[in-house]
Amino acid sequence: MLALFVSPDVRSATFAFTIVAVFDSPVDNLKAHVKRHKALFPILADESNVY
Repeated sequence: MLALFVSPDVRSATFAFTIVAVFDSPVDNLKAHVKRHKALFPILADESNVY
């Protein structure tokens, strides 16, 4: 799942986007496989599918 959070910047009337990837995977598994991708955004583990 790839989440996109939008927060308005009232000073310039534009929008800032923050991309966060959330995977239903144990954190140890992500640590083993994610580094080689060099993602420009945070990658989070959600093993219990809460988010």
